[in-house]
Amino acid sequence: MSQRVRCTKVVADPDGSSRFDDTEVPLLAGTIPESAPAYLVSEEFTPSRMVFTSFPADFAMEWHPAPRRQYILVLSGSLDVSTSDGDQRVFLAGDVLFMADTTGRGHCTKTAGDEPCVFASVAVE
Repeated sequence: MSQRVRCTKVVADPDGSSRFDDTEVPLLAGTIPESAPAYLVSEEFTPSRMVFTSFPADFAMEWHPAPRRQYILVLSGSLDVSTSDGDQRVFLAGDVLFMADTTGRGHCTKTAGDEPCVFASVAVE
C-alpha cells in the first residue's frame, strides 16, 4: 500500500524571486495499534501554531513574503496564488500548499470565485 499527498510549495530563490515547487508527501503503513485495520500515515512534523482564516470573496493582497513557514490547508472556496516568476495557480478545497518564501519579493494572494476562502494555516519550525 503506497500513496502520496500532493503538496505545492512556494519557495524563494536566492535572487529573491518566488516560484512553485510541486512535491509529494509519502504515506507509509501505519503500525499503532497493531490490531487496527491497515491505514497510511505521513512522517511526523511539529507544528508550532495553527489558525483558521476566512478571506472574503473580494480579498486581494499584493506582493508579500510568507510571515512564517506554514502549510495552508484549503477547507472551502478557492485561493489564487501568483509567484514572482509569473506562474499563477488556483487551490481548491482539499488542496495543500506549503508557504516557504519567507524572504524576497514573495507572492500575491487573492480569493478566486464568488465565495470566501476558508483555510487552516499550520506553522512549522
